Order: sequence, then structure tokens, then C-alpha cells
Amino acid sequence: MPYTIDTKSIDEPAVPARIGYTGAWPAYTFDAGGITVNAVYTLIGNPSVKIVDYKSTRTVWFHRTLTFTADAADVPEGAQIRWYLNGEEVGAGETYTVEYPTDDYTIQAKIVSPADGEVFAESEVETVDVVNCFIVRLLVTAWESILSLLFHLSLPELAVITKIWSLFAA
Repeated sequence: MPYTIDTKSIDEPAVPARIGYTGAWPAYTFDAGGITVNAVYTLIGNPSVKIVDYKSTRTVWFHRTLTFTADAADVPEGAQIRWYLNGEEVGAGETYTVEYPTDDYTIQAKIVSPADGEVFAESEVETVDVVNCFIVRLLVTAWESILSLLFHLSLPELAVITKIWSLFAA
């Protein structure tokens, strides 16, 4: 804002909004030349997120579908829980399902501002080791094929039966 040597105060503009923060202008004084004043932001609350039933490492059978659930607290208004599979963002929401995995993977949840991508909190990274040897792949594929042939089941229906089977195999 322009001012002169006689200016003692100005009408300050509103502090620009920032998701998850309160903002204020810091104290400043008028002196010769122009001044730049940057807003000071304070995080609201203490955002946190964790994966329910977290295990640093777990082992599952080839094609075993897992659904992960995030437990989040103090999520700033407008922020989202986002999921990262092997470090790549794969979706948003309280849950994320990894269907029919064939290889090992990592999973993590983060609370993120959709406006600028700022990360407010992140869970620990869970590593999932998928048992993927030839015999296991053969057995699982045979199991899914037999069920499909006998009962004319679609892939989602197979997933339910396979999940029940994997509970006994776990």
C-alpha cells in the first residue's frame, strides 16, 4: 500500500486464508522506503493420522485383498486423508483397499491440504510382503479358477470367498 512520510497507520487488508491455520499480521513500523509485511500463521490443533491395526511389516498371500483404515485427529477443515502406495498417491478417504496384490508394497496415510499439497501429518509406513512363489501363485490361481467354474462367480464374488479362505490360511 502506498504511504507518505505523514502516514502513521493504514487499513490492513485481511490476512490471506490458509487451510489449517490462523493468520495475523506481525507488528511493523513505518520508516523511510517501502516495507513488506508477511503474515504469520499458526497451525490449528495438532493433526495426526495412523493406520488402524498398524504393523511395521506384515506378510500376506498372493492376491490377498487388504483394506486399510486411517484413524485421524484434528484434521484441519478442508484437508483430506490421502493414501500413498509405494510412495505414490493413490486415493483419498478414510479407507483404501489394495486388491489382488502380486508384489510387495508399502502403504501410508497422510493428512494433506488439497489447495497447496501441504502435509499436516503422516502415518508410519507399513510394509506388506506378498508371498509370491510359484507354488502359492499356482494354488491361488487354481482356487480362483475352480470357484469361477463351479459357481460362475465374478471377480468381486471371488474376492469375498478368497478373503474367507485367506482368513483360515493366515
